[in-house]
Amino acid sequence: MAYQELLVNDIPISSLESVAISAILRASDVVKEGFYSSLTISEKSGPHDVVTQFDKEAEKVIIETISKSFPNHCFLGEESGLRGVFSKEITWIIDPIDGTWNFSRQIPSFGCSIAAMFENTVYVGVVIDPIANELFVAKKSYGATMNGKQLSVSSRSNPFISGVSLRLEMLTSIPENIGILRRSGSTVLDMCYVAKGSLEGFIDRHINVWDFAASMLIVQEAGGVVTTLDQSKPILDSPKKQSIIATNGLIHKELIKWISQEKN
Repeated sequence: MAYQELLVNDIPISSLESVAISAILRASDVVKEGFYSSLTISEKSGPHDVVTQFDKEAEKVIIETISKSFPNHCFLGEESGLRGVFSKEITWIIDPIDGTWNFSRQIPSFGCSIAAMFENTVYVGVVIDPIANELFVAKKSYGATMNGKQLSVSSRSNPFISGVSLRLEMLTSIPENIGILRRSGSTVLDMCYVAKGSLEGFIDRHINVWDFAASMLIVQEAGGVVTTLDQSKPILDSPKKQSIIATNGLIHKELIKWISQEKN
């Protein structure tokens, strides 16, 4: 039987992947160049939610690169908002710098993220750590890789020896039954760390779709599980913030039970 490639709205999934990789590599160059540069920093919703000129430039480069190949596609960018109508075309969900606070303080822990979504399903997700030069790529039903190496989630099933990313303000007390708590300051990277087996879990409340769309597919294609905290499927074609948990699948229910007992 001849090989038949998955088509997404009549476009080969490999075409979406190659364009996404080209776009994120260009954005990574912009971000790396800006890392030790003079920054113009503006607050958005508060002092911990900031934007720089390089967030905007990286997003512009991503949209320009993708538009050259797919001029009719839609875009949902953290900085530029929605262009087009979700239901009619493939939508590219973009976070040009996830972890801008780290970036603005010259802490080398942030990532660029792009997802290609159609009809509430992500088909391609790419994330890059510009400083560590780690490129994560996933295609739906084709698996996930980091720098070309196949990814697989951790096999640890005991929460006590597991690594979990979450914000400390989500806790009422220091847990005794969870192993190591870590948070890099970048949602997209911490979810990718679940995908490559460096962490067993990630939990966060009230985050935007551009914070998790690409990394969600990467975790899933590496064998992990991503749901909302009420165990439903995340909704991608909505601006509503959601509470997300990503795990290796082996501690998913236990983490949900544990975090549900913490403060909302």
